[in-house]
This record gives sequence, structure tokens and C-alpha cells, in this order.
Amino acid sequence: MLCGRFLLTDANYVMSKILALLIILSCAVLLSGQTATPAASTMVITHVTVIDVARGLLRPDMTVVVDGNRIAAVRKSAMVPHNAKVIDATGKFLIPGLWDMHAHSLTDNRYDYAFPLLIANGVTGIREMGSNLLPEKVNQVRQDVLDGILLGPRLGALTYQILDGPGTQVNTATAVTTPEEG
Repeated sequence: MLCGRFLLTDANYVMSKILALLIILSCAVLLSGQTATPAASTMVITHVTVIDVARGLLRPDMTVVVDGNRIAAVRKSAMVPHNAKVIDATGKFLIPGLWDMHAHSLTDNRYDYAFPLLIANGVTGIREMGSNLLPEKVNQVRQDVLDGILLGPRLGALTYQILDGPGTQVNTATAVTTPEEG
């Protein structure tokens, strides 16, 4: 049998198959001990100008260390952990995450496309003002975001049911006429 530039006899062919099988099995054994963790759970952003909204200041040439999904340090200089992903942000700015305080991103399951757009535009939290999803589904979406299953902003206050007066034009609202009904 011709294999690449080498001519293998039947015995060599069988041995090459056995060797290939041993290599595959060795890789499987080695990889089975690996955990499904990201290569680098720590990210370091260097030389960035941080917008300090609490003081109304620009803080140039800062280092921001993000460990998992939490900011671990914001300093003029910080040690870079081993195996961290380093991003040189020279000439760039870093701001706190934004909040959309009047969102309807859950209505009609819009979150499938709305959540990635919100995140891409720096919106890391929303106040959902009402949707046509059942409360159980809303709670599941919220938990999926918190668990990292679903990319999306954190859901702050949620309105499960909209109450409105008689003759409401909102098809998902419940009409009430007295404070007690509300």
C-alpha cells in the first residue's frame, strides 16, 4: 500500500494502524482529565483611560483586572496574573456598564436578538417594563443570564403584569377600575 511517499507492506500497514489507534487512545485519555474551563478566565486591560463617573474624572493609563465576571482591580499599575488574556487599550476609554431603564426586550421572545445588541452597545442591565411572557419564563431567562447560559444584560426590576384602566389599548394589560383591583 502506498502511504504518502512510503510503500507499506501488509505488516507495516497493520502496525501503522495500531500505532494510530494507540495515539488516538492516548489523546482521549489525556483529554478526559481536562476540565471545561475557559483558557483564560482572567482578562487584563492595560493602558486604558477609565471614566470615573463618581468623581467626574478621566483616569488615564489605568490597568483593569477582570477575574471571571467581576472587576478585581482598577489601578495605575497592577500585576498581570499568569495565563491572563491581556488587552492593550492604548487610546481607548472604559466606562461603567449602562442601564436601559425602560425596556421591553422580553416581549415576544425578543431577547434572542435584543440581548446581544444591548450587550454590544454597553448596556449591561435593564429594567423590563412588561412583556407577554409568563412569569416562569421571565424568571428562567433571568436565571439563564445569571448562570452564563444566555448572553444578556442583568434584569433588574421586572413588571410581570401591566394594570390599566377600562378600555385599555394594551393587549397584554389587565383592566382594573378600583384601587382594590389594582
